[in-house]
Amino acid sequence: MLDASPDYVDCPDCGTSLAPHALERHRCDERHRDDHVARTSRVEVASFVTEFRAYLATPQGRFDVYYAARTRPG
Repeated sequence: MLDASPDYVDCPDCGTSLAPHALERHRCDERHRDDHVARTSRVEVASFVTEFRAYLATPQGRFDVYYAARTRPG
């Protein structure tokens, strides 16, 4: 039978793999946290860019680009 509890879990703040019982005592290392946030952010930004480009390809997106260019001062 398979054991339901994982051998290791990732800290949600810094991504460090830890034994489940060690997660409560864990203190995040600032360098690991910064690297984890940077990795996570890259995925989110790439997803946003993909969704934004898809939106701009829609009739509403094309109109919004047209309207923004038309109403821009100067």
